[in-house]
Amino acid sequence: MYSTINNAENNMIKIDGLGVKNFRALKNLELVTLKPINILVGRNSAGKSTFARLLPLLKQSSERAKTAPILWWGRLVDFGMFEDVYSTNSTDGHIDVTVRFNVDETIVLNRRALWRAHDAPMSTASPIDVTFRLGKDDDGRTALRELHLNVFGIDLLLTISGGVISTVRADGQTIEIPQNIKLVWTQGSLLPLIRTVNITPTQQSSVSDESLFAPRRISRFGVHAARRAVGHFVHGNTQEDRLDEIVDRLPIAPISEFLKFCQNLPSSTVTWKATIAQTTVKSGALRQLQIAVIVYKLDLLLSVLDEAAQRHLTSVSYLEPLRATAQRYYRREEISTDELDPKGLNTPFFVQGLTPRERESLQTWTSENFGFSLSVKNSGGHLSLNIQSSDEGTPSRNMADVGLGYSQLVPVAVQLWAAARRSQNAVRRVAAGGRPVHEHLSPTVVVEQPELHLHPAYQARLADVFAVAVAPVQQPDGRVKSSPLTIIAETHSPNLISRLGELINSGKLPAEQVQILVFEDSRESSGGASVRVAKFDSKGVLSNWPIGFFDA
Repeated sequence: MYSTINNAENNMIKIDGLGVKNFRALKNLELVTLKPINILVGRNSAGKSTFARLLPLLKQSSERAKTAPILWWGRLVDFGMFEDVYSTNSTDGHIDVTVRFNVDETIVLNRRALWRAHDAPMSTASPIDVTFRLGKDDDGRTALRELHLNVFGIDLLLTISGGVISTVRADGQTIEIPQNIKLVWTQGSLLPLIRTVNITPTQQSSVSDESLFAPRRISRFGVHAARRAVGHFVHGNTQEDRLDEIVDRLPIAPISEFLKFCQNLPSSTVTWKATIAQTTVKSGALRQLQIAVIVYKLDLLLSVLDEAAQRHLTSVSYLEPLRATAQRYYRREEISTDELDPKGLNTPFFVQGLTPRERESLQTWTSENFGFSLSVKNSGGHLSLNIQSSDEGTPSRNMADVGLGYSQLVPVAVQLWAAARRSQNAVRRVAAGGRPVHEHLSPTVVVEQPELHLHPAYQARLADVFAVAVAPVQQPDGRVKSSPLTIIAETHSPNLISRLGELINSGKLPAEQVQILVFEDSRESSGGASVRVAKFDSKGVLSNWPIGFFDA
């Protein structure tokens, strides 16, 4: 089985876009590319909470063994069952979920050596889109019907029947599946994983002793098309083994990067070099070679994307709109807590589990950004979470004795600190030549109604904290690198949005890092909710913003 080793830890493939069809109120939501700060607003039942919960849904799905890509209910979110999610005004019987992977390196996969080469950085990051078409079996279970991929502009469609891939289409053309093989699929963390199974004939034909003991070549899906595509660039007498070797060394990449790789292919033949030298990105033969490589390495590509999805989703944290009220005491538990639960119930245990250095960092961060610090006190087998104002001489108080707003705010503050710290550490470790822990690569914080029970001034302060969390990271060599942190916040607070504009106007937050997704209920006209993207200009003024949106 193929394994991504060598450069897998440093490979930057991350989820940065989502889209759905026939998904509750979102009957036809085109793919939304995520920014560092994504603010979701809209009237009730317009679909903003549904969108906010998509990544938590994918995360809980990736954590369990299953027979379909999506687990509708779990430890993070509960969407019910397929029929509860399926849009009431839809008639085609399926739900589409689209995930966009942002790829900034060519994907070099070598089937023969079962290794992954050091991927070459691309001049411009490019997307790979994966769409799951889900249906419902007779017994009510969710089933994967089709898998559609757009790999750097090349469309692929896999039709699924039972446990096998029944048809494969690439760039509008059907790719023949030889009769002596089956493309069997199993469910990975998120994507289906496929493998080629050779079918043994039921009836043996008469063979000579010589052919009986001759080595048998294992058939692979797409190998013949790949050889034909390579054959256009090499001498006509080139042996099949040599053709296979060339295919194995070619990458999955956008056409311009693919051509560059072909031009610099190590140990290539004289004919190859001469033909490639006269080839442009508009060459039909080059496009056919690009398609053939993608099809031939499709099983490896799905494995790489599945691993990337799992790594990214591990870094997703989610907080519900109604977080738990503070208790006076918590019974001590000798367990490791590395993630806040959706209600923030385990916040004291999370803080207790931090190292002294991390606790000091948390106290400094909350004091600078929110005006308070946190501490955990241990007494008689019980824990208490205490809060202390940054004002000099103010005593520490039990969280149960302060306003309800603090119990709603503290989990948000802790979650943002943890994500920001992890992303900063990841950037600095990579800059120093190290390898970040997988779940630190692209942390994403999803929070619903962070402003709940907060004074308007504190609601506005959340915008400042968002800006601090996604601020560029200073590297050891003095260079500045953008933070990989993504924030998705569903809110009803005009104060938070107005403050974002003020921060942009004052130069404290780049306008291109923020987008406001306005969810509008248009079911009367189109049968589903629609989404408009409002953006700030350099002066902090919103464009494409609905007039009177926050009016009664």
